[in-house]
Amino acid sequence: MPDHKPDPAKTHYLTEYQIDVIAWIAAGCTVAEVAEKLGKTRAAINSATNIIRAKLGARSIAQAVSEAYQRGYLIVDKEDQP
Repeated sequence: MPDHKPDPAKTHYLTEYQIDVIAWIAAGCTVAEVAEKLGKTRAAINSATNIIRAKLGARSIAQAVSEAYQRGYLIVDKEDQP
């Protein structure tokens, strides 16, 4: 699983499940791949991404990923940086 360490003060906003979904998407996984990894249906993942976008005020999943990083739900792994 991608490494993500949400700011404890913000975890009330996105659930752990939603953070897992956005973390896998940020790592480059497709909806189908996220569904397989989390043992959910593609419809469930699509629903989760819609909820995540709404909670973060994002118009796209790319913007939601950016917001998740900016708000501390996801962190950049320094070891993966060039």
